[in-house]
Order: sequence, then C-alpha cells, then structure tokens
Amino acid sequence: MTHSNFAYLKEEFPILFNTGQAAEYNLYQDPITSLFKLRQFGERLTEILFDKHRLEFPHYHWLKAEIDNLLQTILNKAFKGELVPQDENDEPASELLERIKKERRKTDGKGKKKYKVGESVWPMAAEKGGGCE
Repeated sequence: MTHSNFAYLKEEFPILFNTGQAAEYNLYQDPITSLFKLRQFGERLTEILFDKHRLEFPHYHWLKAEIDNLLQTILNKAFKGELVPQDENDEPASELLERIKKERRKTDGKGKKKYKVGESVWPMAAEKGGGCE
C-alpha cells in the first residue's frame, strides 16, 4: 500500500493509524475484517475524544454498576446454596474439600493420579453405580 488515507494520524495517534490502515488493506480481500477494524477505529476514536474532553460514558457506568451488582448477587446466592435446588443426600462442602485434598495427596506431583491395574478411572461414578466400566 503506497498511501493510506489515515497517514495524517501516524505521528499523534499511531493506534488509530494502524487500525485504519488495516481496514483499508482488508477492504477488498476481506470486507468483514475491514468492518471490524473500522468498528475498532470508531471505538478507539471515541475513547480518545472522551478522554481529551474529560467526559464520562453516560451509559457505561450505569451498566457496569448493574453488572457488578448482578455478579455480587449471584455469588452471594451461590455461597448460600440458593442457585440450584439442594439435595440433602449431597455431602457437605467441608467433606468434599477434605476428600479433594486427600485425592491431591495421592497424585504424582503433576496433578495426575497414579492408578493401579484394574482400578477405576471414575471412582465417584463407580461408588454411585454408574460409570463406563
């Protein structure tokens, strides 16, 4: 490519220059990539303008707060056991963690358990009567 329409951005905004040039390069060979690069260009340009004029993204902060609130709510419900119906036959989390720790101690140091000939690879499934044995 001999000349880019975005050459005037090269010194002050090299990221915009590179993104615009990539959009030009891909225009006829891969129009989807070109559109993607133009979208990136627009997003970056918007960020620069908002930073330069010390503006805040009006909807961004509201949406981020909502997402953070939703994530916190989900985590709280998960730790309280309210996300899915609880099975009273399930072992307590403390016992499960202890069992996991014991299993880790049986590994070869690389996270792989050393199995003996004839030993099930799916011990929990075998305990419950399932599995592929």
